[in-house]
Order: sequence, then structure tokens, then C-alpha cells
Amino acid sequence: MEFGNKLWLGESSQGLIVDYLLEKQQTNDTKHVLPALNRLTKQQGLPVKKIWGDRGLDSATNKKKLCEEGIYNGLCPKNVTEFRDRLEKEPDLGAGLKRRAGTEARIAIIIKNFMGDKPRAKGFKHRQMMVGWAVLTHNLWVLARLEQAGLEEKQKAA
Repeated sequence: MEFGNKLWLGESSQGLIVDYLLEKQQTNDTKHVLPALNRLTKQQGLPVKKIWGDRGLDSATNKKKLCEEGIYNGLCPKNVTEFRDRLEKEPDLGAGLKRRAGTEARIAIIIKNFMGDKPRAKGFKHRQMMVGWAVLTHNLWVLARLEQAGLEEKQKAA
């Protein structure tokens, strides 16, 4: 919950935010997966191969749709036994969920570093716009860091 609204973030493995939504009316977390998948694949034309998420996103509907679409289901199962079994059989699951845990920190970075400690945007429309600007600024920051890391690697190799 950020400023009384739920903030949904979807990010790439490089840390770029590829999907976000500031929710005006709160809904169940499981209802965010399929609309986000639609925004990524249909609206943005991105090739989604894997999805990671916490227990709150796990549902039979989400599992079925991800399977139908041929997308790896990295949503943490609500059932502890199923979770344990999947961790044993799928070594990538634990690594993906560990990486996903950084998304919680990413939300804090967006708010503290790019919006200020106490966002001053009044009203939902202004908060929504403020989040959009923060996401854009964040992605430019990430891209600059990725570019810098690439330059440093090239210099070491030379």
C-alpha cells in the first residue's frame, strides 16, 4: 500500500519496470496477473517466458492460463507441501523467487528515491501521474547503470 493505493510493479530481470499500475479500488492480488500479462504481451508485444510472484498471486486460474500460454509459472504456491516439492524438482524456482523478492525493495526505491519521502500529489490522478514519472526516471537510472556496467566490462576485457 502506497499513499492509500496499491502499487503493482512488474520488472524485467535487468531491473527495468516493464509494467505498473496504481490501483484506485483495491482488488485481490490474484486478479492482477492476467491483466498484467495482457498488457505485457498484447499491448507491449513483449515475449514473456517466465513469471515470478509471491503467494498472493497463486490461483488455479492463473496456473491454467500460464500453462496454456506456455509461460513458466514461478508464482509461489500457497500450499507449503506443493512449494517444497516444486523447490526440490525445479531448481530455478528458488532462484527466481529470490530475485522477485527484490521487487519489494524496488517499490521502496521508487517511493523514497524518485518520489520523495512524502509524495505531495493530491488526488488519485496526480498520484498516478507522479508514479508514472517516477517509473520513467527509475528506468532511465537503471539503463544508465546497465550502460556503465557494460562499458566497464569492455574496458576490463581490453
